[in-house]
Amino acid sequence: MKYFRSLNPDADSRASGKYITGLVSVVIPCFNHGSWLQQTLDSIHASTYPSIEILIVNDGSTDEKTIATLKEIEEKGFKVIHQNNGGLSQARNTGVHHAKGEFILPLDADDLIHPDYIKKSR
Repeated sequence: MKYFRSLNPDADSRASGKYITGLVSVVIPCFNHGSWLQQTLDSIHASTYPSIEILIVNDGSTDEKTIATLKEIEEKGFKVIHQNNGGLSQARNTGVHHAKGEFILPLDADDLIHPDYIKKSR
């Protein structure tokens, strides 16, 4: 998973050693994918890897269900970063910029992972 680290090491906190060793930051861009987001989060929570940070980037969603889902998720304590719609790449980069983990795992809002995926990938 190390290849998911920033290509421009000066652009984020991991370059200066401010990342948390062993922490995997899961970055999830979300644009109108509220219907699937909870299943994605459930699959991450089922992970056997103990040190995970989840960052959801709301990429300017306009769908009412997605907005309500993101609000509910945020109220549960998840880190949700809101931005104007800039597309998948910009949303993913925003999440990476805010990540505190040594490793970055990009997922889409409709992805599901096996419980051992992070453990075996790391």
